[in-house]
Amino acid sequence: MRRDKRYKQEKHNCYYDFQYNYNDKEYELSFKLSQLYYIDDCLSILPEINISNNNTKLFAPESLIEKIALTIIGMEMTGKIQKLNLNFTEAMIIREVAQSNIIIAGENIGLNIKKEVMSMVFGHAYINKLKNENLLKSINNHKS
Repeated sequence: MRRDKRYKQEKHNCYYDFQYNYNDKEYELSFKLSQLYYIDDCLSILPEINISNNNTKLFAPESLIEKIALTIIGMEMTGKIQKLNLNFTEAMIIREVAQSNIIIAGENIGLNIKKEVMSMVFGHAYINKLKNENLLKSINNHKS
């Protein structure tokens, strides 16, 4: 179902904006140190599955692991939040490793990571969807 260069997945009622080139954009994300360590623990340069304790690591490019490591080092040295610049694929890798049910020291680490990534990557599509819906409502109200 393609319509106006936008595809709606009927089952999940979500939109993917084909006019927006996700792959060409770089996203500036801010994570807490605990979140970065969690992400780092979930990534591996080599694919690795340890079924005995349900610990699965996701393969990640060396460049992503280096970006995370440099951000962690910068935060450790300065004590300040550092921005992590990621492309679309790297952001989706981080989104995939973040499990919503992971709570560390009372903080819902996984869910907070997912929220940060999804709002930065897909926030514009949601805002555009709301604008379109409001515009349609406005047009329909003027017709009445």
